[in-house]
Amino acid sequence: MGKLKKHLNTKTFGLIVATIVLIVIVELINPSFLAKGNVRNLLNTLSFQGVMLAPMAILLMSGNIDLSAGGVAALGSLVFALILQAVPGMPWGVALLLALATGAVIGFINVFFMNVVNLMPFIVTIGTSAIFGGFATVITRGNAVPVNVQSFLNLGKVAVFGVVPLFFIVMVAIVLIHSFVLYKTRFGRSIYMVGGNPYAARLCGLDIKKTRAILFISSGVVSTFSGIIWVCLRKQSNPSSFTVVAPNMQALIATLLGGVSFMGGAGGMGGAFVGLLLLNVFTTGLAVLKAPAYVSVAVSGLLLIVALIFDNLNAMRMRRILMAAAIKEGAKKKTAA
Repeated sequence: MGKLKKHLNTKTFGLIVATIVLIVIVELINPSFLAKGNVRNLLNTLSFQGVMLAPMAILLMSGNIDLSAGGVAALGSLVFALILQAVPGMPWGVALLLALATGAVIGFINVFFMNVVNLMPFIVTIGTSAIFGGFATVITRGNAVPVNVQSFLNLGKVAVFGVVPLFFIVMVAIVLIHSFVLYKTRFGRSIYMVGGNPYAARLCGLDIKKTRAILFISSGVVSTFSGIIWVCLRKQSNPSSFTVVAPNMQALIATLLGGVSFMGGAGGMGGAFVGLLLLNVFTTGLAVLKAPAYVSVAVSGLLLIVALIFDNLNAMRMRRILMAAAIKEGAKKKTAA
């Protein structure tokens, strides 16, 4: 009973309730909201955004941030499309591996500026986001690169029971793998320590730069895979359109909504995923209700600000608790003396 009460009091449970309530409200206003086509489109959107969410959440927990994920995905997926176009008959699996390797190299470039040049992740990834996304747009001159490999495109049509897309299942698997690493491995536990107190982490012998390198290179690979899912669903690579969709910002907003601290050291993958679900249900509901697109953009920005405010309030509360505990401990030692 105690465990159940503990779960009911979590932020994740509150987000689940809010999501269900929102679904019911939109469905009552417009009964077509839960139509088969709308649900499948929602799950397709969750597919590539959720893949990008996984490394984004872990990076935030480690006290880092990757704002270049959208640019990395745009450039990496463009490499995939250009390889298929340049080498007719090449198995798309080979092109996929080459594109993922490109994502790893791009992640390493980010790491170089952080670990060697000693620049802040926030500053580095703002700059590299513009560089990678801009470079991809320059290559294509703003045009789309079509992908005509039917065996690859067929993956986007596969759906369990005609509703649950294959890529949604893949996304769930990726989120679960990241969750396993985070909760069940020594490396995952070190992520929380590095994010919560980097000075204590150093004293414990943890290599912060090595942890950061692993996470950013992994983010480059996984983000590229997110872009490739988008390419399959759209049947083309279009970096300029992809950056407008901004799945990295959606993933960031959802991660913060889900309780992952912007300061690092706190949060969980489950809450981040539920936050993404809530965000997409909200934006899909606005679209079904035929609200203007700019309303969705404005609301997303508002949600980001609200999430940051709550994160800051929570951080202040935790500091007060720790300070009170320190004062109490000091008083005990003084009394004992």
